[in-house]
Order: sequence, then C-alpha cells, then structure tokens
Amino acid sequence: GTHAQLSSIYGSQIFDEKFVLQFGRFNTLDLYSAHPFTGGAGIDRFMNLSTVAPPISIRTIPQSADGVLFSVMKGAHAAMTVGLIESTEGGFFENGATFMWNAALPVKLSKTLPGGISVGGEIGSFEGTSLEQSPWVFVPPFDVPLEQVQGAWTLNVTVDQFVWMHPNNPTKGMGVFGFFAVSDSDPSLLRTQLFVGFGGAAPFEGRSADSFGAVFFYNDISNDLQDTLEPVLPIRNEQGVELYYAWAPVGWSRITADLQVIGPYQLRSEARIFFGVRWKVMF
Repeated sequence: GTHAQLSSIYGSQIFDEKFVLQFGRFNTLDLYSAHPFTGGAGIDRFMNLSTVAPPISIRTIPQSADGVLFSVMKGAHAAMTVGLIESTEGGFFENGATFMWNAALPVKLSKTLPGGISVGGEIGSFEGTSLEQSPWVFVPPFDVPLEQVQGAWTLNVTVDQFVWMHPNNPTKGMGVFGFFAVSDSDPSLLRTQLFVGFGGAAPFEGRSADSFGAVFFYNDISNDLQDTLEPVLPIRNEQGVELYYAWAPVGWSRITADLQVIGPYQLRSEARIFFGVRWKVMF
C-alpha cells in the first residue's frame, strides 16, 4: 500500500526577542543544518552521513520526531537549546523520550572573526535491542530471544571557526571545523565519532556564492556490536575523506561535484571511491 507522513510541521513563538519556543514535529536533519560548515541535509555542502547528521546519535534522535524545543538567543544564534522529543518515530512518545541539549561555551577563539565551541548531547529513555547478543541468535532453530536494553546517551563537542571573511560579502567566509562525540556504545551503534575539516565560501574573485569543503571522518564501531557480529560478519571501524565544490552559475542554481574515499565497515574490504554530481534548483 501507500504510506505518507509529514516530516516537519511546527510552530514558533518568540519572547522578549531572545527566547524562542518551538513545538510540533521536527525534521531533525534541519536542526543540525544550523552549523556553518556541516549539516545541509545532503542537498547543501557534504553528502556523507557522517557530517550531514552524525550517526552516533541514530539511536537517540530519529529523523523525524514530535517534541518541544526552547532556545536562548544571543544575537542571531542560539546560545543554548534544550528540548524533549520522541526517541523513536513509531507512535506519540510510545517508546520513550529523548532530552537533548546544546550550549555555546563563552570561549572566543578569535577576537575579530565569528566562531566558537559548543557542547551538547542526548539522553534517551527508550527500550531497544542490545548490541551484545549471544551468537546463537543467528541460528534459527534455536529461536534465542534478543536481549533488550533500556536507555541511551551521547555527548559531543563541536568547533566552528572562521579564519577568513569575504571582503565583498561579510556574511560569508571560510574556516575550520571539528566534531568529537562519545556514547554508551550499547545500544548506540558507534562508541566514538570524529571529523575535522576545512571549507566555506570560495575565495575566488566574483565567486562568493560558490562553496567548498574537505573533511576527514572516523566512525568507531561499538565493541559489543563487533563481538556479536564476529561469527557471521566481521566488521571494523570506518574512516574516509570527502571533498566537494559547489558552483553557482546563476543565483537559482548550484552544481556540486563530490568525491569520497572510504575504508568501509566490512573487514578485509578494499577502500571504496565514490564520485557524485548534485544539481540543486531554488525557486
């Protein structure tokens, strides 16, 4: 049959020009797109999931969720955000809730250029399948039940720092960025995750609408998951690099070339090379 749903529909209310309350259904990819160099939901900037929506939070933040968010603004940016959303998409808070938070630290990495450090994380109360299972669960005649585990958490640190601003467009520039996160590693699929990179607006004359990026990422698989899958599918940690350049021939169009070189999760598997072209039309 046919199935459809709204991925995002929410209301917002501003108080005293510095407090923002949002409530409804959120596309959580949009929430991560506030970062100046990463995010973008795969239609802007990078294409790999590692920087579009960090997979370390896949067990605590679903792609679409009902909930409420409250932010304290400092200028045009949120100095602190706290929220309560569904831990899973199925049903209205039927399988637990996730408390999420993010705070910009009062630390300036540059006296003249925008940027800084933020910390955040999630704590979920849902019940899910444990990554630590008996190898007998893979043998159908034994019908061994899957172990369950209650709750999950993550903690992350993000750095976004501009190092150059475009002389003809002071709202655009290029800079360095980084992300490091840890989790409970059961039921969270990744134990740690990190990426570091450089990118932003192209520095070429007359090309301020173009953008580029280069990133190295490393995804550390949960030891419990590796041990469980060892008898049937040996896996390892994933790492890779991604490069992209987005060309703006006119104001309503973006054409992006993207190159990825990835050492995949499967053990004894050779590195994969991916090249893609993306065309975005804005109207």
